[in-house]
Amino acid sequence: EEAKQKPVVASGGIGNGDGICKALLAGASAAMLGTRFVATIESNGHPAHKQAILAAHAQDTALTVCFQDGWPATHRALRNRTFVLWDAAGCPPPGKRPGEGESIATRPDGTKVLRYDYRSPYRGMEGAVTECAMYAGLSVDFVKDIPTAGELVERLWQECMAAHDITAGTAPRFRKKSKDVRIRR
Repeated sequence: EEAKQKPVVASGGIGNGDGICKALLAGASAAMLGTRFVATIESNGHPAHKQAILAAHAQDTALTVCFQDGWPATHRALRNRTFVLWDAAGCPPPGKRPGEGESIATRPDGTKVLRYDYRSPYRGMEGAVTECAMYAGLSVDFVKDIPTAGELVERLWQECMAAHDITAGTAPRFRKKSKDVRIRR
């Protein structure tokens, strides 16, 4: 009963308005889109990361512990050269990975980025940035362009409305106890 009163945020694999509305209709209070917003103009993601997301398909990603230096957790990332080297070596643990300790890129402040670092490449980094952790979820299949964040939000809302025949700026009741959602422009 308590769980019904707490907000639930759906995430993972959501990359368009239809996915958002499906999550809301299933009872979520909100939807979180990560990969889709990396590929926007305002994102601080490195242009090479954005282009890699644009070119990728879901099968180009892997759920992995490859990029865990600094954040020992499982992540979904694009299969890049670092991942391929690690995978070909049998997915060895830290301390036994091929190329470990090798500098592959440089941050704008001049500090080196080592292979297997968990941080994704961002604007201003130089070097082999495509060998860094290039996070991307299964929603890469929905990424077809690199719009502004505002354009993307508007598009997502239009897709959500079209997917469920929502009209006049109101959304249906997604949860039994919720009030209609009004969009103010």
